[in-house]
Amino acid sequence: MIYVSHQAGEIQRLCSQVVRIDEGRVAAAGGLELLDWELQHPTGRKQHPVS
Repeated sequence: MIYVSHQAGEIQRLCSQVVRIDEGRVAAAGGLELLDWELQHPTGRKQHPVS
C-alpha cells in the first residue's frame, strides 16, 4: 500500500517504511528513523544517507 502524507505524526502511527520524494525523485528510503533525520534537517534538500 502507498500512503501519501506530509504529517510526521500520522506517518509514525501508520507506516513502517518511508520514501521521501524531492522534486519528483526518490531522495531517501528507509524506516521510521528517516523521520528523525528529517526533523533534524528541516531544509529537506539534503540527501539522507541511505545505508
